[in-house]
Amino acid sequence: MAKCILIVEDDLICFKVGKMFFEMQGYEVEYAESGEEALQLFAHKMWGQKPYSAIYMDIGLPKLNGIETCIAIRKLESEKALSPVPIIAVTGNNDPEMIKSCLSAGMIDVLAKPLTKPKSLYFISKCNL
Repeated sequence: MAKCILIVEDDLICFKVGKMFFEMQGYEVEYAESGEEALQLFAHKMWGQKPYSAIYMDIGLPKLNGIETCIAIRKLESEKALSPVPIIAVTGNNDPEMIKSCLSAGMIDVLAKPLTKPKSLYFISKCNL
């Protein structure tokens, strides 16, 4: 059974690139185009037979941004006494304060866009997949 990665990305091209890289490595990929959708999928999956192995989280999402979504996921995990799923932020903003905010929210690392094959392999290794 392949491990499943959730890609939270509002840009369809970025999603397709990420999906291609992760599927080439044998992972299943699910997609959410907003923070709200990611929370719904996460809540549904956390009770299933196959929860997410990792989350690739865009930061610049409309409405509920990636940092807010991560905080909400961490709250759900805490309330249900679940182990935290690895979440890696993906952003075009490499400002040190942005990186600090991502890590403070509970993300394990921050990758700069665009996603490339070496970065996707780094994501996989950083998440211990």
